[in-house]
Amino acid sequence: YMVEQYDWSEKTNISEFAVFTIGDYEIIPEKKVNFIGTKEFTEYEFLDSRSNPSENDLRFTYTYLPADQTLLVAGDAENNSISSAYNDKPYIISSLSYEGTLEALEAQDSTAKWGLRIASLVMMVLGFILIVGPLTLFTNVFRFIPFMGKRLDKGIDSVIIFIAAVFGFLFWLLVWGIVLVMKNIFVIILFLTVIGIGALFLVKKGKKLSGGEKPQNPQEQSGG
Repeated sequence: YMVEQYDWSEKTNISEFAVFTIGDYEIIPEKKVNFIGTKEFTEYEFLDSRSNPSENDLRFTYTYLPADQTLLVAGDAENNSISSAYNDKPYIISSLSYEGTLEALEAQDSTAKWGLRIASLVMMVLGFILIVGPLTLFTNVFRFIPFMGKRLDKGIDSVIIFIAAVFGFLFWLLVWGIVLVMKNIFVIILFLTVIGIGALFLVKKGKKLSGGEKPQNPQEQSGG
């Protein structure tokens, strides 16, 4: 088969930020700004045509923030200007509303959170596999068995690695559970407190019902 590869290689990456004002504040965008609500525009420069591409063709991709609407800026304000001078604090420029900006930030946080969780899981599993790695050296003795030696060696090595990966996954679940408990410790304490108070109330109510005097028989009350 004749395979035609058509790919673009990045030559330059230029970031330009224009200073603008909102009310009395001068906004100074920089590279570390978290831009929300950006749009992209792409244009091409072909030597011949789109249907006949060549190596010297150019593609320009522009990422921009629409400025024809109200912008939301969140950052440190000092001397009537907002900039990313303090790198450890968020600096956001958004073309969305308050609700839309919050949803975008929650989506970014969720993506980063799950990315770190998956990375920690992979590192945990690989860590356990590396710990038991030296054990696979002892299985080399099975290679001296005629015909089935190498297969038996590889099979036992696979079992050892699989068991190590399972233990790594279970240990990761344990650590994750502990982190979840620590993050929600006050909610858990409150929940257990409510359950304990409810159970204590039901026990006391049950004791009062069982320890009271039995009502007299109506016939005994009217009998002479």
